[in-house]
Amino acid sequence: MKGVISVIEVMITGIILIIAFLHFFPQYSVKTEWDRVLLATEVMDTMNTIDRLDKTYVFATCSTAFNDFMGNLFTPETSGAMIWWKETEGLSGYKEDMRVPYFEQGYKESMVDSAGEVVLFEDDFNYADGVHPPGWTEEQPGNWIINKMRYFGDASSGKELANSTVNVNTEDNIIIEVTTNETSACCAVFIIFDYQHPDGFKYAGLHFWCPSGGNREYEIGYYDSTGFNHEVVVPAVAPLPTFEKNETHRLKVKIHETSKVTLYFDGVEITNHIFSSMGTGDIGLSVYGGADAYFDDFIIKKLVYDAYTFTLGLGYPY
Repeated sequence: MKGVISVIEVMITGIILIIAFLHFFPQYSVKTEWDRVLLATEVMDTMNTIDRLDKTYVFATCSTAFNDFMGNLFTPETSGAMIWWKETEGLSGYKEDMRVPYFEQGYKESMVDSAGEVVLFEDDFNYADGVHPPGWTEEQPGNWIINKMRYFGDASSGKELANSTVNVNTEDNIIIEVTTNETSACCAVFIIFDYQHPDGFKYAGLHFWCPSGGNREYEIGYYDSTGFNHEVVVPAVAPLPTFEKNETHRLKVKIHETSKVTLYFDGVEITNHIFSSMGTGDIGLSVYGGADAYFDDFIIKKLVYDAYTFTLGLGYPY
């Protein structure tokens, strides 16, 4: 028994000496790689999850933001995910030598970011009644005129279709918006684009269907010699917003990704469609169905982007 006690005493004494040695001489301490391996795994899992869910990277540029992100690695359902950057090129407002953490994982990434909007054309239609607003061309037989400082499109009296355009080319990354008020329960109101000629243009907007019991639809399509060809038809029923005659609403069309068209109604994204091709025809407004409608506050904006590159990754702050 005495011998056993002596062995235990020696072991305890040895442990105490090792702890004391490591305390006073930390340069000789042994560090494991577990923290780095865990971080590397978390980095890969997090980035893969963000990419898979098509989320937006929110870049952390201070230790607090980085720590906030590290505390929420596995909540990618939020609006974005914080990622450190470094080695930025072409990004204004940040220094190339900004402090960055040690990177366990990182790779070069090219990024395109919105830098603002440029107005290509706008018209509030604040002209005297009876005037035809400058810059607009009446394309189809109809009656386009200023009425109470609004642009009035009349497709009644057998005209069926009334189009008016401005000399602004359709191109990628543009937004077209207009406020509209349909005065008939049997009417279609569209923003038109890529207008080549009376039997060749594309459209997106609202349609009242009288023959089918007054249905309301959102539509995107193209017009040719056969008439309207609806590529996308979305019923205006809950949970989407709906519309009635004599109501004022805001229509918005975004043309992006070369030939993708996204339709918005009162700020709500409704639907989208990718055309096989997109030309550079004019932009304008259309009323169809032997009815009429008012338009106001028309605007065409060009989205401007900045391109830059950076190294993306996660790691311990300095």
